[in-house]
Amino acid sequence: MKHIITQPSLGDMIISITWWQKHNPDLKVYTREALYRPELFEIMGVYISVSEDVEFHHVGHHFPFDIKKIEQTKETPIIKGDYYTYQFNGSSEFPQAKNIKIFNDQEKESVKQKYKSKLISVEDKTMSLKTIRNIMQNSKGHFGIDSGMAWFAVLCGVKNIDVWYNGYSNAFNTNWALTFAYNNANIKFYRNDSN
Repeated sequence: MKHIITQPSLGDMIISITWWQKHNPDLKVYTREALYRPELFEIMGVYISVSEDVEFHHVGHHFPFDIKKIEQTKETPIIKGDYYTYQFNGSSEFPQAKNIKIFNDQEKESVKQKYKSKLISVEDKTMSLKTIRNIMQNSKGHFGIDSGMAWFAVLCGVKNIDVWYNGYSNAFNTNWALTFAYNNANIKFYRNDSN
């Protein structure tokens, strides 16, 4: 069966590829269009081809499930010392996410203060996934919102992952939170009653 990936976001692609690989270890992915972050397929060891002659097959996910972990990078660490990676920006460029409340600046700073270490942002979309993999796999952990980078941290086998939701957010998804927890990530809730 040819599997087509149409999801625009990094997290959706990680979830779908992991699910499909579980059921088809020799997975080959075909798409009609250029994909967001195509290097993900190389990192995950998946064949990808662009072709017009494909049919869409939807594979339903059954949550929670184990996210396949990629190997530890053998490259020299890019950043020395102890640090955490983080991401708080959301996928606001995607239409389905435009009405999701994430975290305001005050809330982001409040959460960051809980981590007593150097903090490295992985919010820069010009940074390659291979670079982010190196930075994440050599970190003390990752924290931030339920996002593609949180899923990527799980994929990279990061040991300490905190996925933050705010108390009034409409972004909470039980299936995703269960899958994060199933993969040893911590689910954290931020609540500021003054908001």
